[in-house]
Amino acid sequence: MPGASPALLQLTTPGKSSTLCVMITGLFRIIVYGLIAYLIYLIYRFFRAINQGSKQRRITKQPSGIMVKDETCNTYLPKEDAIRIQYKGKDYYFCSQECKQKFLSSHES
Repeated sequence: MPGASPALLQLTTPGKSSTLCVMITGLFRIIVYGLIAYLIYLIYRFFRAINQGSKQRRITKQPSGIMVKDETCNTYLPKEDAIRIQYKGKDYYFCSQECKQKFLSSHES
């Protein structure tokens, strides 16, 4: 082929052309298989999320282990279960609204 570029001559040479074609085809297959695997993974995650969303998750609070004293009835209870108020810059904890009201009424007078 007179006047043909060297790159074109390399592609049309019988030995190198078939090797290059096989390499490109193999690379293309790897890319296609990778995309198919990724799509299968996305579909799996989608259905797994739907399945987990239908189940109700039970969220339990971990107890802190800190006990506080109710100033009205002198009962100790977990800090996360207590009713907290700030009175004159100090935190007070109560076991019920009734104890809280008794405390506030006794300290307001």
